[in-house]
Amino acid sequence: MQFTPTNIDVEKISSEIETLEEVKNVHHVHFWQLNDKDIFFEAHLDLEKDIRITDFQKIILAVDKIMHSHGISHFNIQPEFDRADKKSLVIQH
Repeated sequence: MQFTPTNIDVEKISSEIETLEEVKNVHHVHFWQLNDKDIFFEAHLDLEKDIRITDFQKIILAVDKIMHSHGISHFNIQPEFDRADKKSLVIQH
């Protein structure tokens, strides 16, 4: 049974991710809870510059620490650079 977790502050999590040096913006966020323990989070990250995949892996490791500190067990992050789309925080649950 999927449902929206009520104890997750998505705006706080997004703000923490945006403090990472390479991240310009977090947007298009989805989050849901699959069962009693598994919370899923996905988002688009607008990056400050065009980077290599190995550099993005460093961002993923930092995001992983943020996710675990909020009890999120699974996450998927889509990197973006210079993409013309709406960059405001859109939360879908």
